[in-house]
Amino acid sequence: MQKLYSIGRSTLSDLDKLVDIENKLFDYSDVKLSRRAFRYHNNSQNLLLVARAKRGKNSIISGYLLVLLYRRSARIYSVAVIPEYQKLGIASALLDISIKMAANLGRVKMALEVKVSNESAIRLYKRLGFICKKVIPGYYMDRTDAFRMEMPLMTQTAYNK
Repeated sequence: MQKLYSIGRSTLSDLDKLVDIENKLFDYSDVKLSRRAFRYHNNSQNLLLVARAKRGKNSIISGYLLVLLYRRSARIYSVAVIPEYQKLGIASALLDISIKMAANLGRVKMALEVKVSNESAIRLYKRLGFICKKVIPGYYMDRTDAFRMEMPLMTQTAYNK
């Protein structure tokens, strides 16, 4: 079966589409990433991955994932897939690749925050190996709570066993 999308690092030519996705999917209660912020992360050590969905001979950016890399850990800052491409495994693929990349870069732990009401995302994160560590009251700008989720990372060799 032919894959409907590919995953890779973002390029400077992706910035406008990333901002479009950000504006389409996140509302006032979320801190949106600006074009300047995407450009910064694109040029930094952080992982800014994009999913390109195949549409005939062309492709469109259907989602992205931003992982902030620290000395020994990584933090998923944002993951977004446009509605017409949700439920196709794109978010899962973005997360899986970012986990492997962070491990191969020597990070030993990955963390994220997720709204306690986002049940589908929580199920996905748990399926990938994340564990709820604590509740963070009023974490989001609209004062909703978040779960802090974490998972240990291992090298690519160990990951594939």
